[in-house]
Amino acid sequence: MSISLEQLWPLPLILVLPFIWWVQRDSFSGFESRQRILQSIVRSLVLLLLIGALLQPTLLRSGSWQSVVYLLDLSASVSSASRVAAAEWITQAHERGQPDHVQIMAFAADTVSVADPDELRLMASGVQSGDEPQSRKLLNRGETSLEQALHDARREFVPEHIKRLVLLSDGHETTGSTSNALAGLQRDGIQVFTFPIDSRNVGDAWVDSVLVPDVVAANEPFSIEVSIYSQVQQSALLEAVAADEFYETQSIKLEEGLSRFVLEGRLTDVGTKTIDINLRIDDDPVFENNQSRQSIWVIEQPRVMYVEGFEESQRFLMAALESGGISVELVRPEDLPSTKEELEPYDAIVFSDVPPSSVTEIQLGALSAFVSELGRGFVLAGGDAMYGEDGYADSPIEKMLPITFSVRERPEEFALIIVLDKSWSMVGPKIELSKEASKAAVDVLADHHQIGVVAFNNSFDWPVLLQQASNRVWIKNKISTIMPSGHTNIFPALEEAYTSLLEASDDLKHIILLSDGRTYPDDYEGLLTRMAEAEISVSTVAMGEEADHELLTNIAEWGNGRGYVVKNAAEVPQIFAKETQRATQRTLVEEPFKPLIQKN
Repeated sequence: MSISLEQLWPLPLILVLPFIWWVQRDSFSGFESRQRILQSIVRSLVLLLLIGALLQPTLLRSGSWQSVVYLLDLSASVSSASRVAAAEWITQAHERGQPDHVQIMAFAADTVSVADPDELRLMASGVQSGDEPQSRKLLNRGETSLEQALHDARREFVPEHIKRLVLLSDGHETTGSTSNALAGLQRDGIQVFTFPIDSRNVGDAWVDSVLVPDVVAANEPFSIEVSIYSQVQQSALLEAVAADEFYETQSIKLEEGLSRFVLEGRLTDVGTKTIDINLRIDDDPVFENNQSRQSIWVIEQPRVMYVEGFEESQRFLMAALESGGISVELVRPEDLPSTKEELEPYDAIVFSDVPPSSVTEIQLGALSAFVSELGRGFVLAGGDAMYGEDGYADSPIEKMLPITFSVRERPEEFALIIVLDKSWSMVGPKIELSKEASKAAVDVLADHHQIGVVAFNNSFDWPVLLQQASNRVWIKNKISTIMPSGHTNIFPALEEAYTSLLEASDDLKHIILLSDGRTYPDDYEGLLTRMAEAEISVSTVAMGEEADHELLTNIAEWGNGRGYVVKNAAEVPQIFAKETQRATQRTLVEEPFKPLIQKN
């Protein structure tokens, strides 16, 4: 038995005790000496009790309140010597540990409870006897289901105990998925200890794992990724079968060790479907581990309305969509429905080379409701006719998409002010990475561009007054001096940046606002309206969960900028650099380019 103290800072309060006794000696209260001594004793006891409570003492007692479950793999893929050695190890561990509760279990395709270590050793050795235990008769060693074994073991633990699960296996699962059982173990607070044991080497090969999507659409092609472990080099035939749906085969060459193969599948009927994976090898010593069964949920085929403004090219995109298992309905721009209800049966709408003059405001309003209210998809493809005043600039489509259609040439003169939160909540990596982000923005700017930095807490200051970016070393040194302090108040700093840019003569003016906390309410919409009228744009970066995401998103929307939500502070420098680059470049780039095909 021992006592631990969670806090040590209250210990110096003991020094108050002599003061309590010294004060009672010269008291003018009129109490007798005996009464003053009693008062001092009571006060001292109260102080000691308070100190004791603040120390947060914890009484530690040793004991054996552990519930341990041993789970041994006795499937056919495990070598006999490994099974026997593992069973002996469990026996010794059980004798040494002496926990409050122990349960021994063996598994293969199913799971059985074992009465004691002696029975486990008999099962592991494969000794046959007339009075064979019932557990040995039930165990089917032809397959391995780690998922089922873990589920069964989870039910064996005693409540209100420290739970330990010891798994001894070669890890070769032929059915189920171990990951499905891990969430339950974690939720119950069960610690898992794994001990790998050797597989039986008889020239065997087995299906190690199969990866298929949980959900696919009807008639959608999907990949079936199969991992196969082989103890020797050999040839085999790999099959993927879904009854009455498809039969896919592939002749494969297995190397010693783990090999991965991909088969293609396509299901047409809606509902739960079963896919059987079979590995066929001539003279296979253990054929029971050559199979795996996976379930997949098939949903309705997605419907897409394809609106094409250039009929000569419609066959290309239509063929591509249909080959992906999508039901496509071709519509001319003038026939686009004008109500949200008419669009509701579709999952997405694709515009291709649709000139703005061919659709009405009513049709675009229905399309906007289709996206914003129904949460459906919209894809726009087109050429330079989409941009500029005669394109989709200032239209409902521009509001739906993460791009702008206004054509802007690269500005000769550009002014950027970074409004940076330096409150106490930014202390540590946040403020350091934010300073590095500000420096990254300086590097993106041209020498004749202007840069300023406003740092704020409950007030604000100018580490870098608005000036040309050419003096980069000095500017970066000044940014490095920013130190966190105070509370968060965004409005005064943002208004100060606006006032400074209002007096600047640059062609393009932009503000990047970063904060990680909540601020005081104020007329942000009114301020941002004045900024928009002065053609000053504002983008925001909300750092962390505590940031006022709603306010910062609104500021970016009112300020005709972009809003970023960052959970990892390490992403901030890249965002600042990208945001600065986007603000300084022209929106329409007409230059030759070479597309590169990249594998996902």
